[in-house]
Amino acid sequence: MSYKHQPITHTTRPIVTGTSVIAIRTKSFVMMAADTLGSYGSLARFHDIKRIINIGGNTILGAGGEISDFQKVTQYLQGLEEENFCYDDDVSLTAPEIHSYLTRICYNRRSKIDPFYNQFAVGGVIEDGIGNKKEKRTYLGYTDLFGTTFTDNYVATGFGAHFAYPLLRKGYEDLNGADMTVD
Repeated sequence: MSYKHQPITHTTRPIVTGTSVIAIRTKSFVMMAADTLGSYGSLARFHDIKRIINIGGNTILGAGGEISDFQKVTQYLQGLEEENFCYDDDVSLTAPEIHSYLTRICYNRRSKIDPFYNQFAVGGVIEDGIGNKKEKRTYLGYTDLFGTTFTDNYVATGFGAHFAYPLLRKGYEDLNGADMTVD
């Protein structure tokens, strides 16, 4: 017996979700924060979900939204890093390259009407130059399920973004955020 229509096998409604990720960029570092709660609907079900991961040596990725979609994105990025490691050329992907790759896969999935139900913050430190004249600069970008992307000095995801953006904007300007140091 042949069926013309197969059941839907992709996410149509997020089930286990995480919400806000907040990140800030200065001239010397990028800082990102998120809670570890995974909500099953309105139930606070999972209390130890890591929603910020390290990619390579100088890039971090934080995600709000569907946890299973974030795990799939993590698998993609780990595969990309493993493939890059196998080249054995001491070249690793930078934060802007990872951000661009992430934007492309989010837009691709959206175009197939099977989006990753996530919002991502990508941050990192980039070393430019050769030999002793290496300069470091920082990067912070945002991508969502539609493939929308931008870079800024501060980003936030989820419902917390509605609260965080006014506070981040005021604090960043009042404290001269670009010149903040680790001290």
